[in-house]
Amino acid sequence: MSEKALFSYLAAKITTVYTPMEINPFSATLPNLKKITHPDAFFQSVKEQYSPQVRQDFFEEKEAPALYIQLIERPTHSYLGIIATVPIRAYREGQIKGHEETLERKGQIQVRLLGERQAMVKPVLLTYNNVTAIESWMKQQIAEANPIQTVFFEQDQAYYRLWEIRSSTKISEVQALFNQEVERAYIADGHHRMLSTADASLQLETVLCSFFPEDQVLIRDFNRQVFLEEDFDEQAFLQQLQALAKVEQLPVGQKPETKHTLSLLLAGQWYTVQWKTELLTGRGGDLPLLDADILNEVVLQPLLKVQDLRKTDRIKYIDGQSEVSDLEQVLRASSNSLLFCLFPINWSEMVQWADQDKTLPPKSTWFEPRMKNGLVVKDL
Repeated sequence: MSEKALFSYLAAKITTVYTPMEINPFSATLPNLKKITHPDAFFQSVKEQYSPQVRQDFFEEKEAPALYIQLIERPTHSYLGIIATVPIRAYREGQIKGHEETLERKGQIQVRLLGERQAMVKPVLLTYNNVTAIESWMKQQIAEANPIQTVFFEQDQAYYRLWEIRSSTKISEVQALFNQEVERAYIADGHHRMLSTADASLQLETVLCSFFPEDQVLIRDFNRQVFLEEDFDEQAFLQQLQALAKVEQLPVGQKPETKHTLSLLLAGQWYTVQWKTELLTGRGGDLPLLDADILNEVVLQPLLKVQDLRKTDRIKYIDGQSEVSDLEQVLRASSNSLLFCLFPINWSEMVQWADQDKTLPPKSTWFEPRMKNGLVVKDL
């Protein structure tokens, strides 16, 4: 067998080897809640103010390595997950899969902030296929002890509770479950944080992650406010759009209710935009067809002249928590913009794209739960 053939054979064999998912305890830095009177404002400021806050004793370092269980309780949903560190190599080698393109300017900001803070102040949110044994293990731990931390965020009407797991026996139990049952995990939120942590210039070996199973996460829409050029012609744009889709006025604002249908807010008027069948035919190949991809390809780039989606400052992404009234207010505050609302993709579509190492357009998904800056920190 030639050297080239031998290399190809070995490479094929390596790709079929199962690599267990490795989660590890770590020495966390936690907020001193006795000093924090307004959680919403304080934790929102951590991203930029962590270093001076540490000097002012707003944070305390825990010497003993531990895993953490986090329970997030909102009025309509509860989420239960594990916070741990994971080797960076799991991301580099494809055990942890990303699914979205990153925005260049946000990636640069994240690298800068990580270097300045010398700390990971928010875990990357990962999701994985449901494992009943892991869920049972988490529920058992929180039933046996009180949380070490409870923070109420008034703006979200959400309680964030935290349990510390220091027992080597219990840690080994859940490590074994992840080794045996979790083949790969998917980045739900934190593509830029993961990418910045893996930046070679920082020479980091681990990344702070939170693991929430698939049935504990929600995928919401991510909408696009597009700032228009000065010579934008509203009627000409609507005519161009009608060549691609069925466009109808709506009596009141509403988000799309089905795939391949968008909502458009333009000059105070809402429209429903349904792609024509002939536009969809032959697109997508073996992968699910994405409305964000179609919008980019046939509207944003050719009609609205937004060329580089990763670098442009002409698009503002608005998360799916925003109600119709919020979106209308955003547009009223801007004299020259329009808004597209997209129907959210589902878990299966996201996994299919990630498993084939394909990336969705930037900001295609808004996952819940949302991690908060500063609740659990790992200093570098």
